[in-house]
Amino acid sequence: MTHLVQLYLYEGKSLPPEGMALLLLEGMLRVAGLSLLLTMLCAFLPRRWRYFVAALSGLLFLVDVFSLTHYNSVLDAGLLQVILATNPQEAVEYVVTQGGDILPLVVASVLTGSAF
Repeated sequence: MTHLVQLYLYEGKSLPPEGMALLLLEGMLRVAGLSLLLTMLCAFLPRRWRYFVAALSGLLFLVDVFSLTHYNSVLDAGLLQVILATNPQEAVEYVVTQGGDILPLVVASVLTGSAF
């Protein structure tokens, strides 16, 4: 879904309405195709691995939503590289500073995870 937001923010504003509609249609088909592929691949995994993939996907979604709402940027390879290069002390400092914004996302993920 955030791929569609990125397409609109960076490419859609400069296009005419029909161009933007085609761009968003292409993005929706890409997201649907990748979702179908991931679903088919997960069908061959044991149940615990499927839960792990679902939890990882949910976590990446929350990181993406946080990044989009606070920095107007989507989760991409560059942002993942920055996240993985951060040492634990910097990560703790960031979580403490942004705690008020991160806490609702963590609570939502825990409540959603406990529903399963």
